[in-house]
Amino acid sequence: MNAISGGCSGRAPWRLGCIGFCLLAFSTLAAADVSVRGRIGGTVGGDPQPGLGINLHVERTDLDVRYDDGSAGDRLEVGRIGVTLFESPVPGVRLGVSIGRQGISQSGRSTTAGLDPAGYFVGLDALGRWAVTRRLSLELGGRVGYAEADDSSGTETVDLDWWSATLRPAAAITLGNRVELRAGLRAQWLDGDERVTGATRSTVGFREDRVTGGFVGIGLLTGNGGRVHLRADTGAARGLQLVFERRY
Repeated sequence: MNAISGGCSGRAPWRLGCIGFCLLAFSTLAAADVSVRGRIGGTVGGDPQPGLGINLHVERTDLDVRYDDGSAGDRLEVGRIGVTLFESPVPGVRLGVSIGRQGISQSGRSTTAGLDPAGYFVGLDALGRWAVTRRLSLELGGRVGYAEADDSSGTETVDLDWWSATLRPAAAITLGNRVELRAGLRAQWLDGDERVTGATRSTVGFREDRVTGGFVGIGLLTGNGGRVHLRADTGAARGLQLVFERRY
């Protein structure tokens, strides 16, 4: 698929490699002290025991992007629904794979005016967590992902694809045994291409490389390995994510 090869242009591979190395190092260090992380208990986001799980997530995100040729359009609006399969090989460490469908629109963009591009996304996720006290924990989450969407009008087809990488350092506080509050920072990189084929042909790169943003979240344990979690993001990427999860 030429869209995949086109999405790797620019500085993205170097950045993704560095982030992947950081996630691997973090997971290795986190696995060195399972007894400390075992004190996390049943809190949201840090599995107390090794095991498998699945979640369903629905999200809406507005991304501030800039086009390489300076053309109009500065926002990529993305709606997604997907599932994540994850495993906790040791307490406090989570590795997962996400896949799902997405629909997008571009604010003020003539090439996609009247179109509703839709497609898929995939991602590799990692989360490590340390218990500082019985109620307070620190964590680092990350994702490397690929997304693609397209739509046609008459003889022209518009295809958008992009690679992204995200890091989320955060702190979490447990209230009682069922509620957890989380807040943290987000660093995100995005590098993609918009391709128009048909009567006219063009390729324009777009990117989002402002390492800014934050998020807050609240989680509720529902019992029997289930949880519901709501997260709000602000900054260069603004949006909401709702997660329904079950561990086995």
